Amino acid sequence: MEKKKMELMTMDNLNELNSGQLKKELRNMLKAVSGVNKSTWAYAESVYWIMHDELFKLDFETASNFAAYVGTSPATLTMYKKAVEFTSYIAAEYEYTSNGVKDMLTVGKAYILSTIEDFPAFVEWLKNDTEYEIDGLRVMSDKMVKEIVKEFNAIYDTADDTADDTADDTADDTVDGSENAAPYIGIIEKVENYMSGENGGRVPDDFKQMVKELISEYVSVLES
Repeated sequence: MEKKKMELMTMDNLNELNSGQLKKELRNMLKAVSGVNKSTWAYAESVYWIMHDELFKLDFETASNFAAYVGTSPATLTMYKKAVEFTSYIAAEYEYTSNGVKDMLTVGKAYILSTIEDFPAFVEWLKNDTEYEIDGLRVMSDKMVKEIVKEFNAIYDTADDTADDTADDTADDTVDGSENAAPYIGIIEKVENYMSGENGGRVPDDFKQMVKELISEYVSVLES
């Protein structure tokens, strides 16, 4: 039995939830996309802790029900979680600080790179066979990272099947469609930068609302 009536998350209805830790992380998620402490990485980190510690279980029967409450899919939540896990790996193995990794990688890039089975081999390949080293990932777009990972996998046959075949995998809805969700991360980061004025100029509130609605429609198409 669902412990709470299913409706999209808002600041107003968070108080209806039972888990204090879940409410804390959900507030952080809302702040991360509302213009207060705006950060896609902050959003991703809250998703990570919710999924890693299964904070949703006190209020929601399944991850799918929780995903519906926050307006996304289990696949997208898993993508955020994997992206955060990958930043910890990079920080530990390649002597970056956590903030250094996040400055270098978008959430979308981190997720795409997390699908590589032998990342050290990928780094060596970047260094020896391309014009880039690991820090060169900073200047690549999400699309370029996806293409270069695809090229590496084609050469070394080390592809993680979840990177390209998740849309066909219906056995586990925690990974189904994750690849299709990756472009959304890059799009929302660019839109957030524009909406926050980082690219110069004040953006009217009605335009911001229109963009948010377009993003919502885009995600619905990806997840259908």
